[in-house]
This record gives sequence, C-alpha cells and structure tokens, in this order.
Amino acid sequence: MFLNLDSYLIIMKKGLSKSLNLQDDQLDGCRSIIQKLEKNKESYQFRYPVNWKREKLFDYPQRIKHPMDLSTVKKKLKSDKYPDIEAFAEDLRLIWSNCKSYNQDGSVSNYFIFRLFTTKRKF
Repeated sequence: MFLNLDSYLIIMKKGLSKSLNLQDDQLDGCRSIIQKLEKNKESYQFRYPVNWKREKLFDYPQRIKHPMDLSTVKKKLKSDKYPDIEAFAEDLRLIWSNCKSYNQDGSVSNYFIFRLFTTKRKF
C-alpha cells in the first residue's frame, strides 16, 4: 500500500488500541516509519539536531523553541517516551513545521521536507 506519512499514521491510529502505551504492532509501525525516513537520501538534513553553532545560524534557538529531528524521535521511541501514536506523529510534524518556519519558501530544505513527508511510499 502506497501512502504519504500522515495517511499511514491515521490508519495506524484508527486500527489499533488506544491504550496509554504504544502496542507492539504500533511500535513496529513507528520503527518502520523512522527506518524509511532515515534511508531516504533527502532526509540527511533532518536526521540529527541542527548544529546551529557550526552552521552559524545564531538566530535558530530564538526562532525554533522546540527543535526536533529523526534521531531524537528514534531515541524517544526506544525509551518509551511516546504514550500514543499521536505524540509520535506530533514530533514528526514538528520536524516539518520547524523546517518550514525557519527556512524561506523555495529553499532546498523546504523542498526536501515537503518531498519527505508527502511522497507516497510503501509502508
């Protein structure tokens, strides 16, 4: 089945238990999403926290109050920090919104984040 990321998360959420902790099948789905995103060549800018000092983005901490990246999502997933699918999805969406709010329209980063989150892929 080919879906974009949000569609896949909605299906996972509807079809599975609403318990306080992620179920094994939900965890497998979340891990699959992270693996597919990490393997995508366009995800390289989103795999690790923005190193704003090295990149000389000195306004980054003032403009982005809640940084998020794929490695942080992966760590939170491994350490059971997500109470449910929606919390996991919120962090993925935060990567998107941080990128869009910091970078100018038409930037390479915005192009990559758009393709990463909207391209239909097999899950």
